[in-house]
Amino acid sequence: MRRMTCETCNGRLVRQEDGSLKCAFCGNTYSDPLYELPNNAENIGYNFERGRIRAHDERYRPRNNYSGNTSNPSSNLGLLFWLGAIALAFIVIPFFLSLLFNNAGQSSSRGTRRGIPTPTTYTTSYETFEALEETNPAPSEVSLEDMTPYTWTTNAPNTSNPFWFLDDYEDVFGTNYDKQMMLESYNCQYGNNSTSYRLFGEYSTFTFVSGASGFSRGYNTDYTGGSITIIGDGRILYIRQGMSSISESEEVSLNIRGVDNLTIEMSGDYQTEISLIGFSSFSPALFNPILHR
Repeated sequence: MRRMTCETCNGRLVRQEDGSLKCAFCGNTYSDPLYELPNNAENIGYNFERGRIRAHDERYRPRNNYSGNTSNPSSNLGLLFWLGAIALAFIVIPFFLSLLFNNAGQSSSRGTRRGIPTPTTYTTSYETFEALEETNPAPSEVSLEDMTPYTWTTNAPNTSNPFWFLDDYEDVFGTNYDKQMMLESYNCQYGNNSTSYRLFGEYSTFTFVSGASGFSRGYNTDYTGGSITIIGDGRILYIRQGMSSISESEEVSLNIRGVDNLTIEMSGDYQTEISLIGFSSFSPALFNPILHR
């Protein structure tokens, strides 16, 4: 995960219409090569889809297992003709006649008659899906960073997601965590900051550590208005209020079995100061937020 901060002042970078990144504080601009799609993106997608369809056809295409002598096909033409005629007369025709008589009188509303195999077109997609599930089983744990929010809200002038994900960062007391989801410093001065994820009822537990981000170290301890709220399908699952820059981090495990819509809300504080970076903030955070199946 790249840190979207200014190299000069550590301020927040805002994407411009031309795809570049601009610091919201000092005005420095940066190019973003990952923003541009390759010129042959359409051809790449087209070739990928062709290969996927070809692999599917090869998997289910009937194979000819005949291993007889094929060095002189014309010499065996008469033999093959008579073998086919005998099979047709004594095997194929009696087989279909027996099916016809055994199923005579059955109601047509029962659909496919007993003994007639289901057409391949109805089973291929199911069998393919089952095979994909067996070869690519869903992971038992998923970091919230790997999920894509379907919506977010903020009262800030910009419309970008008000939350950051940082790798290998610490809380306000110096404890290090692999992942951190924090309220972005600039958005701490605005309210109504939330982000929502669709879980489709696929997860049973949501674990995390709630606390204050290391960005909050040294912030005014008189401020106690920080909060974290987690909502599942409109029902509050977790709420922590009265947070400050000296609030202890706490481990949390939530039961989210059957939850379809998971929303995370945070509120912090922001002050403009005369310092090297020109501001300070209190940013609440979730450390190591993981969804468990």
